[in-house]
Amino acid sequence: MPPRDASRPTILSLVALCALLAAAAFGLRRFVDQAFEDRDLARYRRGFVTSEELGQSRLDQLLRSIGLIRPMFWLGADPEVGALSSRPGPAAWLAGAQTTLERQSRQGVAQEASYRGVRVMSIAILEQSWERLQKQPHLRGPSSEQPAWMTLFEGDRQLWSTPVGIRVQGNYTRKFDKQRSYQLLFHPAYGSAALPAHLLGWSPAGDIERLHIANDTRRRNGIHWRLTNQIALDIAHRIGALTPQTAPALLYVNGESRGLFFLTERLSDDYLRRSYGHADFAIVDTKSRDFPNGLESHFLPVAYKVRRATGMNDLEADVDLDNLISWMLSIAFCGTRDEFQGLMLRDLTAAGSRWHWINWDMDISFEPDPYRRGDSRQIDMVRSLLVRGERGDFRQRALKRLWRFDPGFRVRVSSAVDSALARVTPAYLDDLLDHYREILELYEVEDLTFLPLLEQYLDRRPQVVREQFDRQLSIPSPEDPARKRWRRQRLRRQRELAR
Repeated sequence: MPPRDASRPTILSLVALCALLAAAAFGLRRFVDQAFEDRDLARYRRGFVTSEELGQSRLDQLLRSIGLIRPMFWLGADPEVGALSSRPGPAAWLAGAQTTLERQSRQGVAQEASYRGVRVMSIAILEQSWERLQKQPHLRGPSSEQPAWMTLFEGDRQLWSTPVGIRVQGNYTRKFDKQRSYQLLFHPAYGSAALPAHLLGWSPAGDIERLHIANDTRRRNGIHWRLTNQIALDIAHRIGALTPQTAPALLYVNGESRGLFFLTERLSDDYLRRSYGHADFAIVDTKSRDFPNGLESHFLPVAYKVRRATGMNDLEADVDLDNLISWMLSIAFCGTRDEFQGLMLRDLTAAGSRWHWINWDMDISFEPDPYRRGDSRQIDMVRSLLVRGERGDFRQRALKRLWRFDPGFRVRVSSAVDSALARVTPAYLDDLLDHYREILELYEVEDLTFLPLLEQYLDRRPQVVREQFDRQLSIPSPEDPARKRWRRQRLRRQRELAR
């Protein structure tokens, strides 16, 4: 028998000691970092130190800790783009091309709109300007904007005609989709006349200064899905969430049909003025995680507070929890991925106003989940929002903490689920599908492969959502003494199934 290596216990002891020292050092560093982070956040939110004194890197580090840091792909609102510096300005364009494009935007399109009795938006743009938009879709902001002429028809009537600026819109779609989405800007520099909202059937009345022209098609697993954003927004509105309005239209560019698009309210100052009567809001863009009007000092106190919230009383004065729950229910019902979008805003003119959200861009809804087997109706967004790891969004952080620490919040969510499913009835869903079938038929959309899948999803989704919420309600929170008993029972069931 070979002699035993006496040095082996010593080596194992050294390894264990090193591991303990490393863990202690890591814990101490986390403690010190947290202490300095809390101090700087407290000083910043109370106005004792400005963003300039902290420095941009330190400010970004603090914002990252509360779920607000600009992603690396964010290009900013107005990048400097040398490739477009030579394009003609509005004055030169108006002098040279306005008459030609105005006439071009009407040629052949009015007859098509009258013949089919549909809404048509015709865009006329210089060929070199259109080519620049298509070859440089990644460019953003005013530097990427190109002048054009827009004419809106409905049936045999011309509703509006004006010069506009046009930009490519979107993130994924601007890079990979041939049929991109666009944004129209009604600039005084072009001599633009803002589009009256009532011409699109939208209320309240007012002027539209920015208009989103959304490509309604997404290809998933070989199937062209349509109308997902519009149907999801309608369902979200029915549940009680705040949503922009939409309107279908055929898009023509230089006399060539681009198919069915949807005109959507852009969540900008003109939307706020029409909806609230003013635009004096503190705003957080939850997609880019940016402060468009630079009022981050209004957000930081509530972001700091939600990290330590243990009940609804900690947030009720600052956050519209009913609106937050409605947002969660709309995401859960529609199975929406890429869900952390929209505006988070607070009215600065009203005493006691609270932070609330406006849903936006729910186009990845109802579709098969590429990461799971089975059909899309089994997508469990309830567990994703309430239980799984945080992804840095304020809404998820607030929902998870309230769900974990406040039993009263669970009762409130359960009541909201009952109320939402009482509104989103099978009869309502049937009428909604019939409405969009008529739109598809009117605008002569031929590929309807997605419709049976959408019908199947909506047919079972109310029951599935109820089961998903009941499943989470049946699980005691980690703070509940019954949690240990529940875990033991679950392990016992798993062992029995494994035999």
